[in-house]
Amino acid sequence: MFDGKSCEIDQVVYALLLIHPSSPTVALSTGHFKRIESAAAAKLLKLSREQRYRI
Repeated sequence: MFDGKSCEIDQVVYALLLIHPSSPTVALSTGHFKRIESAAAAKLLKLSREQRYRI
């Protein structure tokens, strides 16, 4: 649960990758719309510094 919203574990992983200082590229390698939609929703997650370190 982040920012009062429930989310999937893959969204948390994508959110961590998107805020990483080295700016890695996320390659989904899938054609499943639900997975792509879930990855896109990860951009909306705002992880606090404490949450990032706890993970």
